[in-house]
Amino acid sequence: MEWITSSQFVEMLKRFPDTKIAARQYLGTLDVSRQIWEYHAEGNVLLHYVGENKDEMTECDFMKSYENAHWLPDDFFHLSDERQKALAVRIVEHLIQTGNLDWILTECNINFVRECQHCHGLMNEGWLCGDTYTFCSDDCLLKENPSLNKETLEQLNEDDESNVCWNEWEA
Repeated sequence: MEWITSSQFVEMLKRFPDTKIAARQYLGTLDVSRQIWEYHAEGNVLLHYVGENKDEMTECDFMKSYENAHWLPDDFFHLSDERQKALAVRIVEHLIQTGNLDWILTECNINFVRECQHCHGLMNEGWLCGDTYTFCSDDCLLKENPSLNKETLEQLNEDDESNVCWNEWEA
């Protein structure tokens, strides 16, 4: 995720009512403040958690106080049951089939997931060949590149001048 404005942060809180969301507020050069917020749908108020206490604030008051602030929310959305996971898999499969996965990853600036060039599985670690081609395993890379073998692959990975390496992409 990238830095968002206060109004975008409020919209995010509203999309996930009654969910505590931790976010860093940008305070200046290399200075941030980590805070926990929640939108309480029943009262139409924002809750700001400070230690054991929570302060209520209207959206208008929030915007007055944090008008020019920028926020970087922590990951908070997790799939909790098998139906949600199955739906997420179907969505990703559809994006792959329609050729839109790369576009979505680029447009949303998602830098921690890649698609294997051979099996089209999603991965956050694997082989990076050049700046473009990614493979989730030795087998997938070797199937797409029959002129290579495991010994040559190991040599390429150890060579600092090589453009083939095992990589981990993290959020």
